[in-house]
Amino acid sequence: EDCDQNDDWPRFAWHGDAAVAERAARAYGEMGRLRERIGESSRAAVLAAEPWREIGVTAAVASGGVLTVRHGGEVVASGTMPVGVGYTVSLSGVEGMTAIRMRVRPESDEPKDWPERGCMVTDFKVSVVGADGKKESLGVREVVADQLAGPFDPLALARGGERAGFGGYPVLEGPRWCVFVLAGPVPAGATVEVVMKHGAPVNSGFQGTPTRRFSFEGTTVVVPEGGRGELLAALEKERGEYRKAGGTSVPVLRERVDAPRDTRLYLRGNRLTKGERTEPGIPGVFGGEAKGGRQTRLDMAKWLVSEANPLTARVMANRLWAALFGRGIVETEEDFGSSGSLPVDQALLDHLAVRLVKVHGWSLKRMLREMVLSGTYGQTSRVRAEVVAGDPRNVFWSRGPRQRLTAEMVRDQALALSGLLSAKQYGPPVYPPQPDGVWSTVYSGDAWRTSEGGDRYRRAVYTYVKRTSGYPGFLSFDAPSRDLCTARRMPTNTPLQALVTLNDPAYVEMAVALAKRAGKEGGTARERVARALRLITLEVPREETVETLGKLYDAAVVEYGADAGQAKLLGGDAETAALTLVMNTLLNTDFALNR
Repeated sequence: EDCDQNDDWPRFAWHGDAAVAERAARAYGEMGRLRERIGESSRAAVLAAEPWREIGVTAAVASGGVLTVRHGGEVVASGTMPVGVGYTVSLSGVEGMTAIRMRVRPESDEPKDWPERGCMVTDFKVSVVGADGKKESLGVREVVADQLAGPFDPLALARGGERAGFGGYPVLEGPRWCVFVLAGPVPAGATVEVVMKHGAPVNSGFQGTPTRRFSFEGTTVVVPEGGRGELLAALEKERGEYRKAGGTSVPVLRERVDAPRDTRLYLRGNRLTKGERTEPGIPGVFGGEAKGGRQTRLDMAKWLVSEANPLTARVMANRLWAALFGRGIVETEEDFGSSGSLPVDQALLDHLAVRLVKVHGWSLKRMLREMVLSGTYGQTSRVRAEVVAGDPRNVFWSRGPRQRLTAEMVRDQALALSGLLSAKQYGPPVYPPQPDGVWSTVYSGDAWRTSEGGDRYRRAVYTYVKRTSGYPGFLSFDAPSRDLCTARRMPTNTPLQALVTLNDPAYVEMAVALAKRAGKEGGTARERVARALRLITLEVPREETVETLGKLYDAAVVEYGADAGQAKLLGGDAETAALTLVMNTLLNTDFALNR
């Protein structure tokens, strides 16, 4: 049976009261055990009802499409079958029959062509037609199927109930059978008329599931009840207890190792031409070894991080190194193959990979700690003439790393410096300020509704990202568009980035907040500038730097003093606007954008 159901069955009604939830769980589990016992007992009884013989089909009509009766009583459906199609089939030679067995077969007799689209009979009525033409209903006492099909219960075809059905769903993986035990034997001289309907009521809607190839057999041997009546009564009792508990219905995750999907090789890549069946496993070309039993994704995961595959540790160590130093030991982080770059230092890469696995037990936190405490990472990032001459691109780490923050870090850094960063965690995406008109779509009424309150200042990871219209502040700083998976970002340096940090409404708002933060303790304009510089660089600022920014402040005071309207847009009076301009400038410098 295929695990790939387009339905969230099975479900369990969860109750907040612990005692009620415990009773519901007990009833739920008992229902499953009783169904299994009833099924085992019923199958044993009908299999013992030998002999079975073919039943002739004299007529077969469908409410849509065409039913053709072949030699031997086999019925084949063709044409367009509407959803919920019904069949009316007349059977002969049924005198004394106590049970009817319906056999369903795939359209192809070749197993490699299976599985096929599923079929599901959701209603099965039997009538007796006497010699005088009078038709009377003949009840079905019990329904026994070779196996259950997902959420559908064959027994409910006789006793009533939700999701009654027999067949194969969502796919038919091979021949199936179902026995309908009649309420009494068919009278002498009578024929039988079977009316059946099809369909699969699932979460995705009512699915059309017609039976495309079937036949009937019968037996005159009485199928004993065998005490199943007591089991059925117990099942109904447990169902009543379960329904009485109530609660919220939630899907249940259940591993179904007995229902693997049949996977076959496609000959020459043609999905319509299937070859031999193949089992899950690690390809031998990757060094995988054949093991007994069916392998799972867990086996694949264990192999990926095993000593038999050292590539995983090397790739992970290289990515951690690249995150800290700006460039990996293998520069092409996304490609360790023959078309990628060679490692600058193979011994170093292997050493880090061994440390990651053997010493730190795959702990990324401990591995990162070791890297940042190393002498290599602790070097000064200042560029010296002798270093540039021997290692201009810092390929051999002759100096400490100096790289621009990533797109998300740029925004988070500015929020943190301004004091606006919200520490709130979890929840739905947020919509921070962005330039007007970025979202202009004619396909829907979607609009960027800027978040209010603390949600405006959440970390970048919570920002809503639309694949066809990314957040402009991120795209300008080399964030990928999400059209393709990107393992490595290629940093650029363009005027657009300066336009973002100088003019984007979000950064202007952060500059206003940084100006207020720097001015909380009062002091002169230059003291406030020095305070902001110390916040950004975490070191005592140089006097010449403070003086340069102080001159910018003085010029801005004069300019905004002559234009009160512009000053108001940046916080109020000329002095506040000038200080905001200086803070905006600081957020656009290497002090704030590089590390």
